[in-house]
Amino acid sequence: MNIKLRQILGTWRHTNGNLLIDFNIRHINHGEDVTQAMFTIYQREPENTIHYEWQGAIEIVNHENDIPEISINDIIKTEEKPEYEKLKIWSFNPGEMYLELGNGDRVIFTKLGTIFG
Repeated sequence: MNIKLRQILGTWRHTNGNLLIDFNIRHINHGEDVTQAMFTIYQREPENTIHYEWQGAIEIVNHENDIPEISINDIIKTEEKPEYEKLKIWSFNPGEMYLELGNGDRVIFTKLGTIFG
């Protein structure tokens, strides 16, 4: 699988009960293979609480015999949690993406604003 950065631009969300993970991948400048992104784990109720967050410049590293990984540079994070900083794209289609976390878990993210019909 060969993924281009422009394919995953936008905001992706995983929901697990009251816990949400938003992966916001911002637009890239023409010709660049790196963009800014933010990964936030939070809950809405009983009060809006952020459990973990990182921001950084990401790029997609495609491998011939392995799944693509998301490389994060210039990372700023709330704490050390390598399971959320070593991400691979397990599978992808335009409305949903499975990310493999650093601990091996595979989590489905749905692109916000996507209408399934």
